[in-house]
Amino acid sequence: MKEYDLIIYGASSFTAKHLIKQLENDKEHKIAVSSRNVKGIKTTFDKISCTVDKIKEITSKTKILINLAGPYTHTGEEIINACIETNTHYIDITGEVHFLKDIYEKYKDVNNIVIVQSCGFLSFTSDFFSSYFFKNFNCKIILSKSSSKINKGTWLSLIESLKHYNEHKKNKNNSNNLSKKPEFYIFSEYLKKYLVRSMGPDNYILKRSFNYFNNYSCVMYNTVDNFFILLITSLVFFILFLLSKYSATRELLRKHYRIFSCNLVKDYKIDQFDETERFEMIFLDNKRIMKVNGPEGAYLSTSIYLKILFNFLLESNIKGLYTPSVLLKDNKEEVVNQLLENDFIITIQDYEK
Repeated sequence: MKEYDLIIYGASSFTAKHLIKQLENDKEHKIAVSSRNVKGIKTTFDKISCTVDKIKEITSKTKILINLAGPYTHTGEEIINACIETNTHYIDITGEVHFLKDIYEKYKDVNNIVIVQSCGFLSFTSDFFSSYFFKNFNCKIILSKSSSKINKGTWLSLIESLKHYNEHKKNKNNSNNLSKKPEFYIFSEYLKKYLVRSMGPDNYILKRSFNYFNNYSCVMYNTVDNFFILLITSLVFFILFLLSKYSATRELLRKHYRIFSCNLVKDYKIDQFDETERFEMIFLDNKRIMKVNGPEGAYLSTSIYLKILFNFLLESNIKGLYTPSVLLKDNKEEVVNQLLENDFIITIQDYEK
């Protein structure tokens, strides 16, 4: 019998602080937090100081581990191995595509625990809602509104992902349902805006899901107000990509993150985020439009998703490596109801192009 139902590893991270707030009123389950240094973590949960070289001491104590210690390339696989050896379900919020692909290739046949990755705001929202509402359609997913605040930890993970970008392309998995590669940008007549294809993990997770369901396809885009901003956005991303290829310039990106991000990235404190902010994600097919409006995307919605997954895995007998939508495929109505109870707003209507 394990001592804890859940241990949050990387509990000094920004996302962890929001998740701890989400769970602090949970009196039914035994929860602990863990990090290299637990002194600054404000919580009534048990605190366990632990470094990754002793991670088995943590995984052996809990039924479920939520790993929030990024960048995941550095220690993620070691933690997953510990979870497999100690029969502990594993959840993370990685946005590092190379790490996702590597774990999928190595552990896709795991059968004693659940591994579910990329459960952060963008990937979970696009993946879950696309499969729920558009499983018999082709659609475009558009992030039209979100928080403009980006925390330092997210920036560091982005640099790590870009560092391995060329490796992704060399080992690219071509098994997908798309007849051709989606356009880098398109113009939406509905929104009257340019759309730029997401370069993050979202489209990779979507491909994994629709390869499983085999009856729908989706592509994730972000809105850009005009063609000039589209050009600037493309240029900035290209420069960032180039600088991420070399160790010396990567160190500059890490050290001077505010300069290189045009002051969008900061080392925020938890009380500096406006929890009244909302995100909006739009799902379009040939006949319908769905809008998902929810609490502050980057951290608050992520913590809600993680809480739902934690409670789901406690009651589930499923085993294997899954995307969020595949894991929850038989419980989608229940998940949607939980999201509605957490201040999500979902609207669907017919429209003409």
